[in-house]
Amino acid sequence: MTLLGGERGLVRLMILAGDKRSLKAEIRQLERKEIQLQTELTALSFPSYTMEKRIRESLDWVRKGETVYKFSAP
Repeated sequence: MTLLGGERGLVRLMILAGDKRSLKAEIRQLERKEIQLQTELTALSFPSYTMEKRIRESLDWVRKGETVYKFSAP
């Protein structure tokens, strides 16, 4: 019965393999989040441009002489 059960049995190995897959998926998700945060950090390194852009977009403000084109989502 040690082959199927127990600390080093087949059932335990299958459970550990599932855990490994889950952990690998979580790592990939965290790596994507890290890239996203790095991009945001880089953008925030230029605060005046970034802040102005965010404010203008949130308030729908346009600079003098600019032309804004808005498209509705399909």
